Amino acid sequence: MNRRWRSQVAYSIERVVFALLIVLSYHQSTWAKDSPPVAKQTAVNDSARPVATEPKPEASASKADDADFYKHRAADELYKGHYDHALADVNKAIRLRPDDPVSYYIKAAILESQEEDAAALVAIDYACKTCPQVAQYWQQRATILSHLGRMTESIAASDKAIRLDDKKHPNVSYHRTKSHTLRSMNRLSEAMQEVNQCVKLEPDNFSIRDDRSRLAMQIKRYDTVISDCTYVLVKPERMTRLGKADVLRLRASAYIARKQYEKAVEDYQVAVKQLPDDRSVHAELFHLYNLIGNKQDAEKEQKILNSIDVDLKPPR
Repeated sequence: MNRRWRSQVAYSIERVVFALLIVLSYHQSTWAKDSPPVAKQTAVNDSARPVATEPKPEASASKADDADFYKHRAADELYKGHYDHALADVNKAIRLRPDDPVSYYIKAAILESQEEDAAALVAIDYACKTCPQVAQYWQQRATILSHLGRMTESIAASDKAIRLDDKKHPNVSYHRTKSHTLRSMNRLSEAMQEVNQCVKLEPDNFSIRDDRSRLAMQIKRYDTVISDCTYVLVKPERMTRLGKADVLRLRASAYIARKQYEKAVEDYQVAVKQLPDDRSVHAELFHLYNLIGNKQDAEKEQKILNSIDVDLKPPR
């Protein structure tokens, strides 16, 4: 399956570890009588990673103590991208405490990051079966099932996560994962409903706005394309020149679809200033000038195209 969106939604490592902290806080009360407290945690903006100290045989109070250490260190190694070390640690934690669903959740995240999705599914299934009321487990199951091409099951798992989610502080990633799965099934209108929910939950998230604008273009909702692109362009300092030009070109395409050619020309004129050596942008403006019958400016663009070294053309 094409995994072009894995880094965007399907459990970026930081989201996995942050979700882990939520899961740990849920289980902490469950284990309070028979387990030590979870290790001290760093601030979220400091990688959101649990901190632990290497267990010493003479000081270790129980297997549960050591299991907690290895579990936390596995999450830390996962965040760093040290997958082999993370997997070794989480396997130690499972051997010491084989009934801990959090360790299986971490193991699934590690295996999913390595694209070992069949094995990841086995691990997350244990967590879901052992503790079915934790939304994060079902979210990760939805992600893994989507990678495996089991889309209907993935949507069902996403729905389960959404139902279990904290209604006061809902998690946007649940809706976003479901949206991407629906898009892969070409159920675009339903996908738009989920993206709309994402925007409602995080209206200032530029990535989600960009995602919605491109989906809206597919289903010809040009007003949404224009409004989202305009929203993103309000804060251009957050974008590279390439990113700004890309958004301008998308908005221009929506203007062209609505026959608002003057506005489309304005966007393309700004885009070519952002990327003066990009042949594709000049070519699009050239075709737009021809479309509206502006032969004089079309000729100017043709000269610019002829002057740009073909080697400078960016990959499509």
